[in-house]
Amino acid sequence: MIISLEFMTIFACIIIFCDQLKIKPARQYFLTHLFSSGLILIGMTLLIQTTSNTTFTSLTESVNNFELPAIFILTGCLINASAIFVNGWVVHCYPIASSSGIVYLISFTTKVTLIIILRLFSGLAILKFFGISMIIYGLVFSLIEKTLKRLICYLTVSQLGFILTAISINSPNIAYLITSFIFIHILYNGLFALYFAYIEDEYDIKHYQDLQNTQVNFILLSGFVISILIYTSILPISSSYIKDEIANILNENSVMLFSKIATCTVLFGLLMESSTSFPSLFMSFLRKQESRKNLKNKSFIIFLDSCFRGNDIRTIPYLSFCIITLCICLFYPIQISHTANFKLVILAISLLLALIFRKIPRISTENINLDLYQYIEKFIYFSIDKYKKTADNNEDAAEYLNFKVIWANILSKISAWHNQQTAILIVLFLLISLILTLQ
Repeated sequence: MIISLEFMTIFACIIIFCDQLKIKPARQYFLTHLFSSGLILIGMTLLIQTTSNTTFTSLTESVNNFELPAIFILTGCLINASAIFVNGWVVHCYPIASSSGIVYLISFTTKVTLIIILRLFSGLAILKFFGISMIIYGLVFSLIEKTLKRLICYLTVSQLGFILTAISINSPNIAYLITSFIFIHILYNGLFALYFAYIEDEYDIKHYQDLQNTQVNFILLSGFVISILIYTSILPISSSYIKDEIANILNENSVMLFSKIATCTVLFGLLMESSTSFPSLFMSFLRKQESRKNLKNKSFIIFLDSCFRGNDIRTIPYLSFCIITLCICLFYPIQISHTANFKLVILAISLLLALIFRKIPRISTENINLDLYQYIEKFIYFSIDKYKKTADNNEDAAEYLNFKVIWANILSKISAWHNQQTAILIVLFLLISLILTLQ
């Protein structure tokens, strides 16, 4: 297990370093995982010396009894699972990777540790505290973050917190539900991140406010909408039922309600910004059809044109909200169940909040992120009198100049390393191998 984690760390560092050739994020990722792997290795060594047993057994009771080996292993696993105060490596390191690299990083690397925690610490009550704190932390920062890659990382942290909270449940069928949700989350989260990876490569869109300049690609936008529908548990598929069942077992109504509303608010805001140019394209399509076929219903087109004038899509959510509210008033409580009505209310509230948050300027959370690693690093630099408040770009360029020349020569001679395909393949291979060994 520890060897697989170390190999995954090495090749994840390659994915992070390859695109922009920045040494600091790769160093943070490597040192953080080196420390966590060291804790896991120390705990495993002490545990084997004490019990003379190398099999995977539950350590929940050992943690409850404050046994040191189990606490070491739990601490290392929580760091790898991006627990609060030590999850800066997700937000600071993953966005430095290439567009394709970040899709694989947020989809696979953190899930391995969650599977290990599920196997070793299922039913541990303290995991609920870390999970709930990760949910709140990730969603709050995703509401104010302006960089798209960092925003995706915050949403991923909140979903990891949801899974970690579910692991704390002591229920007979929780292992099946969590395993199913993890693999479903890999699919729709990868589809969600793939949309932003494409628009960054194609249109150089990196910030939230720049989404308005995105040209609509209907195929990608359809996939993005589907991922949001799965993310928010709107589609009546197994993923929604599994997520709702886990939420019901948790019995944390206030936290789950906040999680649903905040997640829907962030995702609806992203969808509104991404599809701002859709009305103008739709009206141009109707005008072409009108000129070709001489449509008789010109008043309807004039009405739509007045609604869509100025490329402002806010009219559509307002009209949709009015229609939904009218349907609830007319048909509830005869034809709409309490559960469906509750979901409609959550969606309506989230839609209004998304419209409100569109008017609030977003900021970069790089300097206010709760990253213990950066605080320790700054304290060390300050202690040795080498810490500077403002970085010198010339010094940074001189520091990384040799790296860029060496790396360019390597990539020009070894074509297999292009686009991090080899590193990504090895990460996938190690993930599958580790899952098979845990069975």
